[in-house]
Parts: sequence; C-alpha cells; structure tokens
Amino acid sequence: MGRTLRVISRVAVVGVLGAAALWAFGVVPASLMRTGPLEGPSRTALRLPLLARDTGALWGRLVLRNPTEHDIHLRDVSFASNPQQLVPVVEPYVWDESRADVIRAAEISWQLPIPHSWNVAELHPAQGYTIRPQDGDDSVEVVFELPKPEAAATIDGVTVRYRSLGITYQRTFDLAVVICPPADWKPCQ
Repeated sequence: MGRTLRVISRVAVVGVLGAAALWAFGVVPASLMRTGPLEGPSRTALRLPLLARDTGALWGRLVLRNPTEHDIHLRDVSFASNPQQLVPVVEPYVWDESRADVIRAAEISWQLPIPHSWNVAELHPAQGYTIRPQDGDDSVEVVFELPKPEAAATIDGVTVRYRSLGITYQRTFDLAVVICPPADWKPCQ
C-alpha cells in the first residue's frame, strides 16, 4: 500500500509541474492565460465614416507601453470580435515613438490613403516586434489598415499575445471601431 501511494504522489507531482510549465510557457487555452505586464488603453470606441474617395481606414488606438525592465516580444495581434470578417489590407504593424512627430498625436485613426505629407517613418511588423523598456510617456502603437467595407463593419476588442522573460501572456484590450462606407453611414452618426 505504501509503495502505491508513493507512486501515485510522484505521478501527481509530475502532472502538476507539467501543467504549471505548460501554463507558464503559453501552451494552454487562451482563456487561462495571464494578462501580464503590458499596458494599453482601456475602453475606447470610435466611429469612422468614409467618403467615396477613401480606400479604407487606418485604425490605431492600440497604444502599448512596456513599464518593466525587460523586453516584451509581440507574438500575435488579432481582433477579438470581427462579425463582418473584415480582413486587414496588410498585416498589423507597429508605429514607434516617431509617430508623435508625424501626426502630432499619440494615436491615429484616419481614412486611407495616408496623406503624403506625413512622411511616415519605418513601420515594423507587429508579429515579432520587441517593445523595449520605456520611460515616462514613451509608447508604440499597433496599427491596422482596413479596406472599405460594403456595409458598416464593427471590430470589438484587440487581442495581443506576447512573451516576456520566457512566459507567454495574452491580453484583450477593450477597443472598438465602426467603419461606415458612404452607402451605410447611419451606424456612424
């Protein structure tokens, strides 16, 4: 009986340690993942009406800050809810601290195409981007270029999956946008 209990307890310890390791390294269901240290906006909603000349929408508002002393590596940025299945024109990208000099603001939402006068600095793919430790008001912004939809389209929530110190985290930021083409402006009023 004593030997059986020792075997069972060892198996239980190995199982618990294995589950803890999987959780720490992000190999668990997303609903069980920790949000981690990455900072970003709380509830932000935007209505963006488009004109006939516009080809789509540039939607940022996901301003991220790394308050730690360690790098944060972005693994994936995706929409939490996208009922009209609006597919970005290009993969989401990061616009670093230089955006404030170009657009004179901390966050961006605009009609496409981007004005030539902006002289946009280098944009970095969001997947794989490293957010270095930041001081004060430094931040980066994740930006999506979205096509002009046939009818009003809503995106609600942006989920960021990232790693820091070997641990994978996931956080959904409470951001929303309604993009309205000229034929369907009512939801944007």
